[in-house]
Amino acid sequence: MEAAQPSLFLRYGAEGKRRCTEDTIYHVLHLAAALEVHDPGEFRRYRAWLAELLVPRGIPQEHIDLNLRVLSDELRTKYGAAAEEACAFLD
Repeated sequence: MEAAQPSLFLRYGAEGKRRCTEDTIYHVLHLAAALEVHDPGEFRRYRAWLAELLVPRGIPQEHIDLNLRVLSDELRTKYGAAAEEACAFLD
């Protein structure tokens, strides 16, 4: 995420980086739960809830989408075709 949007990390500093890391961990945990029950709707509901929570706190939807896109790209890079189901939930 930092490589994709370095200006955000300069703007928000160490605390922003910590929060972004924490949020990404939550994304992975919710993604894993959705995959376990084979329900992409579960992750879509999480994603909608996340926007309801973060957008009013000043985190634009574009930043949420970017974080999930970067996560998807990283999964594809690391796991290739084995990551496709997870990436489909993220896209």
